[in-house]
Amino acid sequence: MFRKRTRSQEISDFVGDILRGEEDNFKRRFVAMLSRLDEDEWALLAKMAEEMTKE
Repeated sequence: MFRKRTRSQEISDFVGDILRGEEDNFKRRFVAMLSRLDEDEWALLAKMAEEMTKE
């Protein structure tokens, strides 16, 4: 039977897949870039995502 995974489990699985993948692929570079954002940059990214979902 299928069990629903939590958001944390989904994220963990996604990151695990990235780490097992190629060293220089887009997903890995993108997650690395996200890891370097400061709080202001996260706020800007959140605002941009909200604007994109309105259209």
